[in-house]
Amino acid sequence: MNLFYFIFLFFVGITYADVTLPAIFGDHMVLQQGTSLPVWGEADPGERVTIKFVGQEVTTTARKDRQWRVNLRPVYLRSSPDVLIVDGKNHLEFSDVLVGDVWLCSGQSNMAFPLREADGGEAAVIHDEDDQLRFFVVPQKRALQPQRNLEGRWERCSRDSAAAFSAVGYFFGRDLRMATGMPIGLIGSYCGATSAQAWMSLHALQQVPSFSHYLAEYYQIVRDFPKNQETYDQRKINHEQDLAAWEEQVGTPYQAELADWKLKCKEACSKLLAQPLKPDPLCPKPMPPLEPEGGVTAPTMLFNGMIAPLIPYAITGVIWYQGESNENQESPYSWMVSLPKSTISTKIPSAFEYRRLFQRLIQSWRAAWGQGPFPFYFVSLAGFRKSTLDPIEMLIDDEGSLTPGWAWLREGQEVALALPETGMVVTTDLGNPNDIHPKDKLDVGRRLALLARKNLYAQQVVASGPSYRSIQQEGNKIRVTFDNVGKGLTVAAPPWHYDGTTVIPHSLQGFAIAGDDRRWYDAVAFIEGNDVIVSSEFVLKPTAVRYNWKDNPTGNLYNREGLPAAPFRTDLDQPR
Repeated sequence: MNLFYFIFLFFVGITYADVTLPAIFGDHMVLQQGTSLPVWGEADPGERVTIKFVGQEVTTTARKDRQWRVNLRPVYLRSSPDVLIVDGKNHLEFSDVLVGDVWLCSGQSNMAFPLREADGGEAAVIHDEDDQLRFFVVPQKRALQPQRNLEGRWERCSRDSAAAFSAVGYFFGRDLRMATGMPIGLIGSYCGATSAQAWMSLHALQQVPSFSHYLAEYYQIVRDFPKNQETYDQRKINHEQDLAAWEEQVGTPYQAELADWKLKCKEACSKLLAQPLKPDPLCPKPMPPLEPEGGVTAPTMLFNGMIAPLIPYAITGVIWYQGESNENQESPYSWMVSLPKSTISTKIPSAFEYRRLFQRLIQSWRAAWGQGPFPFYFVSLAGFRKSTLDPIEMLIDDEGSLTPGWAWLREGQEVALALPETGMVVTTDLGNPNDIHPKDKLDVGRRLALLARKNLYAQQVVASGPSYRSIQQEGNKIRVTFDNVGKGLTVAAPPWHYDGTTVIPHSLQGFAIAGDDRRWYDAVAFIEGNDVIVSSEFVLKPTAVRYNWKDNPTGNLYNREGLPAAPFRTDLDQPR
Protein backbone atom coordinates (compact mmCIF):
# COMPACT_ATOMS: atom_id res chain seq x y z
CA MET A 1 0.00 0.00 0.00
CA ASN A 2 1.27 3.44 -0.85
CA LEU A 3 1.22 6.58 1.29
CA PHE A 4 -1.75 8.01 -0.58
CA TYR A 5 -3.89 5.02 0.37
CA PHE A 6 -3.06 5.39 4.08
CA ILE A 7 -3.93 9.08 3.95
CA PHE A 8 -7.22 8.20 2.23
CA LEU A 9 -8.11 5.69 4.95
CA PHE A 10 -7.22 8.21 7.65
CA PHE A 11 -9.59 10.87 6.35
CA VAL A 12 -12.38 8.42 5.58
CA GLY A 13 -12.18 7.26 9.20
CA ILE A 14 -12.78 10.80 10.47
CA THR A 15 -16.49 11.65 10.80
CA TYR A 16 -17.79 15.12 11.47
CA ALA A 17 -21.07 14.99 13.36
CA ASP A 18 -23.68 17.69 12.97
CA VAL A 19 -24.53 20.00 15.85
CA THR A 20 -27.64 18.56 17.50
CA LEU A 21 -30.11 19.65 20.17
CA PRO A 22 -32.55 17.54 22.20
CA ALA A 23 -35.98 17.17 20.62
CA ILE A 24 -37.50 19.54 23.20
CA PHE A 25 -36.06 22.26 20.95
CA GLY A 26 -38.02 22.41 17.73
CA ASP A 27 -40.43 24.28 15.50
CA HIS A 28 -43.52 25.65 17.34
CA MET A 29 -41.85 25.44 20.76
CA VAL A 30 -42.65 27.79 23.64
CA LEU A 31 -39.69 29.20 25.56
CA GLN A 32 -40.05 30.36 29.14
CA GLN A 33 -40.40 34.10 29.59
CA GLY A 34 -38.55 36.17 32.17
CA THR A 35 -35.76 33.78 33.09
CA SER A 36 -32.36 32.65 31.86
CA LEU A 37 -32.87 30.31 28.90
CA PRO A 38 -30.59 27.26 28.77
CA VAL A 39 -29.91 25.93 25.28
CA TRP A 40 -27.77 22.81 24.96
CA GLY A 41 -26.81 19.91 22.76
CA GLU A 42 -23.92 17.95 21.23
CA ALA A 43 -21.18 18.71 18.70
CA ASP A 44 -17.67 17.57 17.88
CA PRO A 45 -15.18 18.31 20.69
CA GLY A 46 -13.81 21.81 20.28
CA GLU A 47 -16.47 22.84 17.77
CA ARG A 48 -17.74 26.42 18.12
CA VAL A 49 -21.52 26.70 18.39
CA THR A 50 -23.41 29.99 18.06
CA ILE A 51 -27.00 30.60 19.20
CA LYS A 52 -29.02 33.55 17.89
CA PHE A 53 -32.43 34.59 19.23
CA VAL A 54 -34.28 37.95 19.29
CA GLY A 55 -31.18 40.08 19.07
CA GLN A 56 -28.92 37.89 21.20
CA GLU A 57 -25.88 36.04 19.85
CA VAL A 58 -23.93 33.71 22.15
CA THR A 59 -21.03 31.44 21.18
CA THR A 60 -19.59 28.49 23.09
CA THR A 61 -17.27 25.53 22.43
CA ALA A 62 -18.20 21.85 22.73
CA ARG A 63 -16.34 20.03 25.50
CA LYS A 64 -14.39 16.79 25.13
CA ASP A 65 -17.54 14.82 26.00
CA ARG A 66 -19.25 16.55 23.02
CA GLN A 67 -21.61 18.51 25.30
CA TRP A 68 -22.21 22.25 24.97
CA ARG A 69 -24.57 24.71 26.64
CA VAL A 70 -25.32 28.41 26.61
CA ASN A 71 -27.66 30.52 28.72
CA LEU A 72 -29.56 33.22 26.87
CA ARG A 73 -30.55 36.35 28.76
CA PRO A 74 -34.22 36.51 29.84
CA VAL A 75 -36.68 37.20 27.05
CA TYR A 76 -40.11 38.55 27.89
CA LEU A 77 -43.53 37.78 26.49
CA ARG A 78 -43.59 37.36 22.71
CA SER A 79 -46.79 36.10 21.11
CA SER A 80 -45.51 36.75 17.59
CA PRO A 81 -43.39 33.91 16.15
CA ASP A 82 -39.59 34.19 16.19
CA VAL A 83 -36.73 32.02 14.93
CA LEU A 84 -34.02 30.36 17.03
CA ILE A 85 -30.82 29.83 15.01
CA VAL A 86 -28.01 27.40 15.85
CA ASP A 87 -24.78 27.53 13.84
CA GLY A 88 -21.85 25.13 13.94
CA LYS A 89 -20.56 22.94 11.15
CA ASN A 90 -24.21 22.84 10.13
CA HIS A 91 -27.01 25.40 10.31
CA LEU A 92 -30.29 24.86 12.23
CA GLU A 93 -33.35 27.09 12.33
CA PHE A 94 -36.31 26.52 14.65
CA SER A 95 -39.29 28.53 13.43
CA ASP A 96 -42.60 29.70 14.91
CA VAL A 97 -41.07 30.05 18.41
CA LEU A 98 -43.19 31.79 21.06
CA VAL A 99 -42.15 33.09 24.48
CA GLY A 100 -44.63 32.61 27.31
CA ASP A 101 -45.08 30.23 30.22
CA VAL A 102 -44.13 26.55 30.06
CA TRP A 103 -45.69 23.98 32.39
CA LEU A 104 -44.68 20.37 32.90
CA CYS A 105 -47.69 18.02 33.27
CA SER A 106 -46.62 14.78 34.93
CA GLY A 107 -47.86 11.81 36.92
CA GLN A 108 -49.68 8.59 36.22
CA SER A 109 -52.81 7.53 34.34
CA ASN A 110 -55.18 10.25 35.53
CA MET A 111 -52.76 12.83 34.16
CA ALA A 112 -52.26 10.74 31.03
CA PHE A 113 -56.05 10.43 30.53
CA PRO A 114 -56.60 11.91 27.03
CA LEU A 115 -58.94 14.78 26.27
CA ARG A 116 -60.92 12.77 23.72
CA GLU A 117 -62.09 10.39 26.49
CA ALA A 118 -62.96 13.03 29.10
CA ASP A 119 -66.40 14.47 29.78
CA GLY A 120 -66.77 17.44 27.45
CA GLY A 121 -63.60 16.47 25.63
CA GLU A 122 -65.18 15.96 22.23
CA ALA A 123 -66.83 19.39 22.34
CA ALA A 124 -63.53 20.99 23.38
CA VAL A 125 -61.69 19.29 20.54
CA ILE A 126 -64.23 20.43 17.95
CA HIS A 127 -64.51 24.04 19.04
CA ASP A 128 -61.08 24.97 20.32
CA GLU A 129 -58.06 25.48 18.09
CA ASP A 130 -55.52 27.85 19.62
CA ASP A 131 -52.25 28.79 17.94
CA GLN A 132 -50.93 30.20 21.23
CA LEU A 133 -51.35 26.90 23.11
CA ARG A 134 -48.65 24.33 22.33
CA PHE A 135 -48.08 20.70 23.35
CA PHE A 136 -45.01 18.47 23.62
CA VAL A 137 -45.58 14.81 24.56
CA VAL A 138 -42.63 12.86 25.98
CA PRO A 139 -42.78 9.23 24.76
CA GLN A 140 -42.94 6.66 27.52
CA LYS A 141 -39.47 5.33 28.20
CA ARG A 142 -37.71 3.57 31.04
CA ALA A 143 -33.93 3.67 31.36
CA LEU A 144 -31.30 2.41 33.77
CA GLN A 145 -29.32 5.65 33.48
CA PRO A 146 -30.36 9.31 32.91
CA GLN A 147 -30.88 9.97 29.21
CA ARG A 148 -29.67 13.07 27.38
CA ASN A 149 -32.10 13.03 24.49
CA LEU A 150 -35.69 12.12 23.75
CA GLU A 151 -38.10 11.91 20.87
CA GLY A 152 -41.17 14.03 20.26
CA ARG A 153 -42.11 17.37 18.75
CA TRP A 154 -43.95 20.55 19.63
CA GLU A 155 -47.45 20.87 18.17
CA ARG A 156 -49.87 23.77 18.02
CA CYS A 157 -53.25 23.15 19.63
CA SER A 158 -55.49 21.56 17.01
CA ARG A 159 -58.25 18.98 17.03
CA ASP A 160 -55.81 16.11 16.64
CA SER A 161 -53.08 17.30 18.99
CA ALA A 162 -55.54 18.34 21.74
CA ALA A 163 -57.54 15.11 21.52
CA ALA A 164 -54.50 12.98 22.35
CA PHE A 165 -53.06 15.28 25.04
CA SER A 166 -53.70 15.06 28.79
CA ALA A 167 -57.25 16.23 29.53
CA VAL A 168 -56.15 17.70 32.89
CA GLY A 169 -53.24 19.47 31.20
CA TYR A 170 -55.39 20.76 28.36
CA PHE A 171 -58.12 22.23 30.58
CA PHE A 172 -55.45 23.74 32.83
CA GLY A 173 -53.66 25.33 29.88
CA ARG A 174 -56.88 26.51 28.25
CA ASP A 175 -57.96 28.28 31.44
CA LEU A 176 -54.56 29.96 31.77
CA ARG A 177 -54.75 31.10 28.15
CA MET A 178 -58.14 32.68 28.77
CA ALA A 179 -57.08 34.20 32.09
CA THR A 180 -53.70 35.61 31.04
CA GLY A 181 -53.76 35.90 27.24
CA MET A 182 -50.12 34.77 27.07
CA PRO A 183 -48.68 31.84 25.09
CA ILE A 184 -48.74 28.61 27.09
CA GLY A 185 -46.55 25.58 26.43
CA LEU A 186 -47.48 22.24 28.01
CA ILE A 187 -44.97 19.39 28.26
CA GLY A 188 -46.74 16.07 28.89
CA SER A 189 -44.47 13.56 30.61
CA TYR A 190 -46.78 10.95 32.12
CA CYS A 191 -47.23 7.19 32.28
CA GLY A 192 -50.04 5.08 33.73
CA ALA A 193 -49.70 2.88 36.83
CA THR A 194 -46.47 4.55 37.90
CA SER A 195 -45.22 5.06 41.44
CA ALA A 196 -43.57 8.17 42.86
CA GLN A 197 -40.20 6.45 43.28
CA ALA A 198 -40.09 5.72 39.55
CA TRP A 199 -40.08 9.48 38.92
CA MET A 200 -37.20 10.19 41.29
CA SER A 201 -33.50 10.30 40.49
CA LEU A 202 -31.05 7.83 41.98
CA HIS A 203 -29.36 10.73 43.76
CA ALA A 204 -32.66 11.79 45.36
CA LEU A 205 -33.22 8.29 46.75
CA GLN A 206 -29.61 8.03 47.95
CA GLN A 207 -30.05 11.15 50.10
CA VAL A 208 -32.69 9.54 52.36
CA PRO A 209 -31.54 6.50 54.39
CA SER A 210 -35.08 5.18 54.84
CA PHE A 211 -35.39 4.79 51.05
CA SER A 212 -32.65 2.14 51.04
CA HIS A 213 -35.16 -0.52 49.96
CA TYR A 214 -35.73 1.40 46.72
CA LEU A 215 -31.99 1.56 46.15
CA ALA A 216 -31.73 -2.19 46.72
CA GLU A 217 -34.50 -2.75 44.19
CA TYR A 218 -32.77 -0.53 41.64
CA TYR A 219 -29.40 -2.25 42.00
CA GLN A 220 -31.07 -5.67 41.73
CA ILE A 221 -32.71 -4.61 38.45
CA VAL A 222 -29.34 -3.42 37.13
CA ARG A 223 -27.69 -6.73 38.07
CA ASP A 224 -30.47 -8.81 36.53
CA PHE A 225 -30.85 -6.69 33.40
CA PRO A 226 -28.69 -8.80 31.02
CA LYS A 227 -30.42 -12.05 32.01
CA ASN A 228 -33.93 -10.55 31.91
CA GLN A 229 -33.27 -8.91 28.56
CA GLU A 230 -32.19 -12.24 27.10
CA THR A 231 -35.36 -14.06 28.20
CA TYR A 232 -37.86 -11.23 27.71
CA ASP A 233 -38.95 -12.13 24.17
CA GLN A 234 -39.79 -15.71 25.13
CA ARG A 235 -41.66 -14.57 28.24
CA LYS A 236 -43.75 -12.26 26.05
CA ILE A 237 -44.64 -15.16 23.75
CA ASN A 238 -45.69 -17.27 26.75
CA HIS A 239 -47.82 -14.42 28.06
CA GLU A 240 -49.59 -13.95 24.72
CA GLN A 241 -50.51 -17.64 24.70
CA ASP A 242 -51.78 -17.51 28.29
CA LEU A 243 -53.74 -14.35 27.52
CA ALA A 244 -55.43 -15.88 24.47
CA ALA A 245 -56.53 -18.87 26.54
CA TRP A 246 -57.83 -16.59 29.30
CA GLU A 247 -59.82 -14.44 26.87
CA GLU A 248 -61.54 -17.50 25.43
CA GLN A 249 -62.31 -19.25 28.71
CA VAL A 250 -62.81 -16.31 31.11
CA GLY A 251 -62.70 -12.92 29.40
CA THR A 252 -65.56 -13.33 26.93
CA PRO A 253 -68.08 -14.70 29.46
CA TYR A 254 -67.00 -12.00 31.93
CA GLN A 255 -67.68 -9.20 29.43
CA ALA A 256 -71.22 -10.50 28.99
CA GLU A 257 -71.62 -10.59 32.78
CA LEU A 258 -70.32 -7.02 33.04
CA ALA A 259 -72.78 -5.80 30.39
CA ASP A 260 -75.65 -7.33 32.35
CA TRP A 261 -74.34 -5.73 35.56
CA LYS A 262 -74.24 -2.27 33.94
CA LEU A 263 -77.87 -2.59 32.85
CA LYS A 264 -78.86 -3.55 36.38
CA CYS A 265 -76.90 -0.55 37.74
CA LYS A 266 -78.79 1.83 35.45
CA GLU A 267 -82.09 0.32 36.51
CA ALA A 268 -81.17 0.59 40.20
CA CYS A 269 -80.06 4.20 39.74
CA SER A 270 -83.32 5.17 38.03
CA LYS A 271 -85.23 3.70 40.98
CA LEU A 272 -82.83 5.26 43.56
CA LEU A 273 -81.85 1.78 44.74
CA ALA A 274 -78.44 0.50 45.77
CA GLN A 275 -76.31 -0.74 42.90
CA PRO A 276 -75.60 -4.47 42.75
CA LEU A 277 -72.08 -5.65 43.49
CA LYS A 278 -69.75 -5.62 40.52
CA PRO A 279 -68.91 -9.20 39.45
CA ASP A 280 -65.35 -10.47 39.38
CA PRO A 281 -63.82 -12.74 36.75
CA LEU A 282 -63.38 -16.40 37.63
CA CYS A 283 -59.62 -15.93 37.69
CA PRO A 284 -57.32 -12.90 37.26
CA LYS A 285 -56.18 -11.82 33.83
CA PRO A 286 -52.58 -12.98 33.17
CA MET A 287 -50.11 -10.23 33.89
CA PRO A 288 -47.54 -9.36 31.23
CA PRO A 289 -43.92 -10.16 32.08
CA LEU A 290 -41.87 -7.47 33.72
CA GLU A 291 -39.66 -5.56 31.33
CA PRO A 292 -35.89 -5.87 31.81
CA GLU A 293 -35.93 -2.34 33.27
CA GLY A 294 -38.30 -3.53 36.01
CA GLY A 295 -41.58 -2.00 34.87
CA VAL A 296 -43.28 1.31 35.50
CA THR A 297 -42.95 1.30 39.28
CA ALA A 298 -39.24 0.50 39.37
CA PRO A 299 -37.22 3.22 41.15
CA THR A 300 -35.63 5.96 38.98
CA MET A 301 -36.54 4.37 35.64
CA LEU A 302 -39.04 7.01 34.50
CA PHE A 303 -36.99 9.89 35.81
CA ASN A 304 -34.07 8.61 33.75
CA GLY A 305 -36.09 8.18 30.57
CA MET A 306 -38.75 10.91 30.74
CA ILE A 307 -37.60 13.72 33.06
CA ALA A 308 -33.80 13.84 32.86
CA PRO A 309 -33.82 14.61 29.09
CA LEU A 310 -35.97 17.71 29.77
CA ILE A 311 -33.58 19.22 32.31
CA PRO A 312 -32.66 22.13 32.27
CA TYR A 313 -35.33 23.35 29.79
CA ALA A 314 -36.74 26.45 31.50
CA ILE A 315 -40.26 25.99 32.87
CA THR A 316 -42.77 27.96 34.92
CA GLY A 317 -43.69 25.02 37.12
CA VAL A 318 -45.25 21.58 37.41
CA ILE A 319 -48.75 20.16 37.70
CA TRP A 320 -48.81 16.63 39.10
CA TYR A 321 -51.47 13.91 39.41
CA GLN A 322 -50.17 10.69 40.94
CA GLY A 323 -50.48 8.59 44.07
CA GLU A 324 -52.80 5.70 43.25
CA SER A 325 -49.88 3.31 42.67
CA ASN A 326 -48.43 4.05 46.11
CA GLU A 327 -51.45 2.73 47.96
CA ASN A 328 -51.09 -0.26 50.28
CA GLN A 329 -51.48 -2.96 47.68
CA GLU A 330 -49.21 -5.93 47.22
CA SER A 331 -47.35 -5.95 43.93
CA PRO A 332 -44.19 -7.48 42.44
CA TYR A 333 -42.35 -4.43 43.77
CA SER A 334 -41.35 -3.07 47.14
CA TRP A 335 -44.32 -1.57 48.90
CA MET A 336 -43.28 -1.87 52.53
CA VAL A 337 -40.42 -0.05 54.22
CA SER A 338 -38.15 -2.11 56.47
CA LEU A 339 -36.87 -0.20 59.45
CA PRO A 340 -34.14 -1.05 61.99
CA LYS A 341 -35.24 -3.64 64.52
CA SER A 342 -34.80 -1.13 67.32
CA THR A 343 -37.88 0.79 66.19
CA ILE A 344 -41.26 0.00 67.71
CA SER A 345 -42.86 -0.69 64.32
CA THR A 346 -40.86 -2.78 61.87
CA LYS A 347 -42.99 -1.89 58.85
CA ILE A 348 -44.35 1.35 57.44
CA PRO A 349 -47.17 1.05 54.90
CA SER A 350 -46.43 2.72 51.59
CA ALA A 351 -49.42 5.07 51.85
CA PHE A 352 -47.99 6.43 55.08
CA GLU A 353 -44.49 6.58 53.62
CA TYR A 354 -45.74 8.79 50.78
CA ARG A 355 -45.53 11.90 52.95
CA ARG A 356 -41.72 11.69 52.84
CA LEU A 357 -41.46 10.26 49.34
CA PHE A 358 -43.56 12.97 47.70
CA GLN A 359 -41.81 15.86 49.43
CA ARG A 360 -38.46 14.43 48.40
CA LEU A 361 -39.64 14.18 44.78
CA ILE A 362 -40.61 17.87 44.71
CA GLN A 363 -37.36 18.98 46.33
CA SER A 364 -35.24 16.83 44.03
CA TRP A 365 -36.91 18.09 40.84
CA ARG A 366 -36.40 21.69 41.90
CA ALA A 367 -32.76 20.99 42.73
CA ALA A 368 -32.20 19.26 39.38
CA TRP A 369 -33.64 22.18 37.41
CA GLY A 370 -31.74 24.75 39.45
CA GLN A 371 -34.47 27.38 39.02
CA GLY A 372 -35.34 27.61 42.70
CA PRO A 373 -38.73 26.66 44.18
CA PHE A 374 -40.85 26.82 41.03
CA PRO A 375 -44.61 26.27 41.52
CA PHE A 376 -45.59 22.65 42.06
CA TYR A 377 -49.37 22.13 42.08
CA PHE A 378 -50.74 18.64 42.66
CA VAL A 379 -54.05 16.78 42.71
CA SER A 380 -55.24 15.07 45.87
CA LEU A 381 -56.69 11.66 44.99
CA ALA A 382 -60.31 11.50 43.84
CA GLY A 383 -62.81 9.21 45.54
CA PHE A 384 -62.72 5.56 44.52
CA ARG A 385 -64.35 2.27 45.57
CA LYS A 386 -67.67 1.79 47.27
CA SER A 387 -68.08 4.01 50.31
CA THR A 388 -68.29 1.99 53.53
CA LEU A 389 -70.71 2.54 56.40
CA ASP A 390 -67.83 3.02 58.85
CA PRO A 391 -67.41 6.58 60.21
CA ILE A 392 -63.76 6.47 59.11
CA GLU A 393 -61.50 3.90 57.44
CA MET A 394 -58.43 2.78 59.33
CA LEU A 395 -55.10 1.97 57.74
CA ILE A 396 -55.27 -1.56 59.13
CA ASP A 397 -58.64 -3.30 59.45
CA ASP A 398 -59.99 -5.31 62.37
CA GLU A 399 -58.43 -8.47 60.96
CA GLY A 400 -54.97 -6.91 60.85
CA SER A 401 -54.81 -6.50 57.08
CA LEU A 402 -53.71 -3.34 55.32
CA THR A 403 -56.43 -1.31 53.62
CA PRO A 404 -55.70 0.68 50.44
CA GLY A 405 -55.20 3.72 52.67
CA TRP A 406 -56.22 6.53 50.31
CA ALA A 407 -57.15 8.81 53.22
CA TRP A 408 -53.62 8.44 54.58
CA LEU A 409 -52.08 8.90 51.16
CA ARG A 410 -54.07 12.13 50.72
CA GLU A 411 -52.61 13.26 54.01
CA GLY A 412 -49.16 12.41 52.65
CA GLN A 413 -49.90 14.64 49.69
CA GLU A 414 -51.18 17.47 51.88
CA VAL A 415 -48.04 17.41 54.05
CA ALA A 416 -46.14 18.64 50.98
CA LEU A 417 -47.93 21.99 51.34
CA ALA A 418 -45.27 22.77 53.97
CA LEU A 419 -42.88 23.27 51.06
CA PRO A 420 -42.83 26.74 49.45
CA GLU A 421 -44.77 27.46 46.26
CA THR A 422 -46.92 24.33 46.45
CA GLY A 423 -50.67 24.00 46.04
CA MET A 424 -53.19 21.17 46.30
CA VAL A 425 -56.42 20.55 44.42
CA VAL A 426 -59.10 18.57 46.27
CA THR A 427 -61.00 16.10 44.07
CA THR A 428 -62.74 13.80 46.53
CA ASP A 429 -66.02 14.94 44.94
CA LEU A 430 -64.92 14.17 41.37
CA GLY A 431 -64.36 10.43 41.67
CA ASN A 432 -66.21 7.40 40.38
CA PRO A 433 -66.64 4.49 42.81
CA ASN A 434 -66.36 1.98 39.97
CA ASP A 435 -63.55 3.56 37.96
CA ILE A 436 -60.13 4.71 39.13
CA HIS A 437 -60.13 7.02 36.08
CA PRO A 438 -63.05 9.42 36.57
CA LYS A 439 -63.94 11.31 33.39
CA ASP A 440 -64.43 14.75 34.92
CA LYS A 441 -61.05 16.24 34.11
CA LEU A 442 -62.49 19.68 33.33
CA ASP A 443 -62.92 20.53 37.01
CA VAL A 444 -59.50 19.08 37.90
CA GLY A 445 -57.79 21.28 35.32
CA ARG A 446 -59.91 24.27 36.27
CA ARG A 447 -59.01 23.95 39.96
CA LEU A 448 -55.31 23.63 39.12
CA ALA A 449 -55.58 26.77 37.00
CA LEU A 450 -57.20 28.62 39.90
CA LEU A 451 -54.10 27.91 42.02
CA ALA A 452 -51.84 29.33 39.34
CA ARG A 453 -54.08 32.31 38.70
CA LYS A 454 -54.08 33.29 42.37
CA ASN A 455 -50.58 32.34 43.51
CA LEU A 456 -48.52 33.02 40.40
CA TYR A 457 -50.50 35.51 38.33
CA ALA A 458 -51.87 37.44 41.35
CA GLN A 459 -55.49 37.38 40.17
CA GLN A 460 -58.27 38.00 42.66
CA VAL A 461 -59.83 34.53 42.67
CA VAL A 462 -60.67 32.00 45.36
CA ALA A 463 -58.42 29.06 44.58
CA SER A 464 -59.11 26.54 47.37
CA GLY A 465 -62.00 25.06 49.27
CA PRO A 466 -62.36 25.22 53.07
CA SER A 467 -59.31 23.92 54.93
CA TYR A 468 -59.12 22.96 58.59
CA ARG A 469 -57.67 25.60 60.95
CA SER A 470 -58.52 24.66 64.56
CA ILE A 471 -61.03 23.07 66.92
CA GLN A 472 -62.54 24.12 70.23
CA GLN A 473 -64.46 21.84 72.59
CA GLU A 474 -67.81 23.28 73.71
CA GLY A 475 -69.43 20.84 76.14
CA ASN A 476 -70.50 17.76 74.20
CA LYS A 477 -69.79 19.49 70.86
CA ILE A 478 -66.71 20.56 68.93
CA ARG A 479 -66.46 23.75 66.93
CA VAL A 480 -64.31 23.40 63.82
CA THR A 481 -62.93 26.59 62.27
CA PHE A 482 -61.84 26.83 58.64
CA ASP A 483 -59.65 28.91 56.37
CA ASN A 484 -60.36 29.55 52.69
CA VAL A 485 -64.09 29.94 53.27
CA GLY A 486 -64.46 32.45 50.41
CA LYS A 487 -67.93 33.95 50.54
CA GLY A 488 -68.95 31.43 53.19
CA LEU A 489 -69.48 27.75 53.95
CA THR A 490 -72.31 25.82 52.36
CA VAL A 491 -73.71 22.36 51.70
CA ALA A 492 -73.35 21.51 48.01
CA ALA A 493 -73.05 18.71 45.48
CA PRO A 494 -70.26 17.76 43.09
CA PRO A 495 -70.14 19.61 39.75
CA TRP A 496 -71.02 16.38 37.93
CA HIS A 497 -73.66 13.67 38.19
CA TYR A 498 -74.43 10.12 37.10
CA ASP A 499 -77.23 9.33 34.67
CA GLY A 500 -78.69 12.82 34.86
CA THR A 501 -79.62 12.55 38.54
CA THR A 502 -78.04 14.40 41.44
CA VAL A 503 -79.40 14.07 44.97
CA ILE A 504 -78.37 17.11 47.00
CA PRO A 505 -78.57 16.39 50.75
CA HIS A 506 -79.67 19.21 53.03
CA SER A 507 -77.39 18.27 55.94
CA LEU A 508 -73.64 18.01 56.22
CA GLN A 509 -72.10 14.60 55.69
CA GLY A 510 -68.65 13.15 56.10
CA PHE A 511 -67.82 14.20 59.68
CA ALA A 512 -66.79 11.70 62.37
CA ILE A 513 -66.19 12.38 66.04
CA ALA A 514 -64.45 10.57 68.92
CA GLY A 515 -63.38 10.95 72.50
CA ASP A 516 -60.11 9.99 74.13
CA ASP A 517 -60.91 6.29 73.55
CA ARG A 518 -60.81 6.95 69.78
CA ARG A 519 -64.05 5.11 69.13
CA TRP A 520 -65.34 6.92 66.07
CA TYR A 521 -68.98 7.72 65.33
CA ASP A 522 -70.77 9.46 62.52
CA ALA A 523 -71.34 13.04 63.60
CA VAL A 524 -74.24 15.42 63.34
CA ALA A 525 -72.81 18.60 61.84
CA PHE A 526 -74.17 22.00 60.93
CA ILE A 527 -72.72 25.28 59.69
CA GLU A 528 -72.55 28.29 62.01
CA GLY A 529 -70.95 31.27 60.30
CA ASN A 530 -67.51 30.17 59.15
CA ASP A 531 -67.46 27.25 61.56
CA VAL A 532 -68.94 23.76 61.67
CA ILE A 533 -70.43 22.42 64.90
CA VAL A 534 -69.94 18.66 65.29
CA SER A 535 -71.49 16.28 67.86
CA SER A 536 -72.78 12.77 68.52
CA GLU A 537 -75.11 11.42 71.15
CA PHE A 538 -72.61 8.57 71.66
CA VAL A 539 -69.66 10.83 72.49
CA LEU A 540 -70.19 12.89 75.64
CA LYS A 541 -66.67 14.35 75.81
CA PRO A 542 -65.44 14.67 72.24
CA THR A 543 -61.78 15.44 71.61
CA ALA A 544 -61.19 14.64 67.94
CA VAL A 545 -62.83 15.14 64.54
CA ARG A 546 -62.14 13.68 61.12
CA TYR A 547 -63.67 14.65 57.80
CA ASN A 548 -63.88 12.56 54.62
CA TRP A 549 -61.45 10.01 56.04
CA LYS A 550 -62.27 7.27 53.52
CA ASP A 551 -61.18 5.98 50.12
CA ASN A 552 -64.42 7.31 48.64
CA PRO A 553 -65.85 9.85 51.07
CA THR A 554 -69.29 11.44 50.83
CA GLY A 555 -68.61 14.77 52.56
CA ASN A 556 -70.39 17.78 51.06
CA LEU A 557 -68.85 20.83 52.71
CA TYR A 558 -67.93 23.53 50.17
CA ASN A 559 -67.38 27.23 50.04
CA ARG A 560 -69.86 29.28 48.04
CA GLU A 561 -67.39 29.43 45.16
CA GLY A 562 -68.04 25.71 44.63
CA LEU A 563 -64.73 24.32 45.91
CA PRO A 564 -64.82 21.32 48.28
CA ALA A 565 -63.33 21.14 51.74
CA ALA A 566 -60.12 19.15 52.09
CA PRO A 567 -60.16 15.93 54.17
CA PHE A 568 -58.58 16.41 57.59
CA ARG A 569 -58.10 14.94 61.03
CA THR A 570 -57.55 16.84 64.25
CA ASP A 571 -55.94 13.94 66.14
CA LEU A 572 -52.24 13.20 65.89
CA ASP A 573 -52.63 9.45 66.38
CA GLN A 574 -50.33 7.29 64.29
CA PRO A 575 -52.13 4.99 61.86
CA ARG A 576 -53.05 1.52 62.93
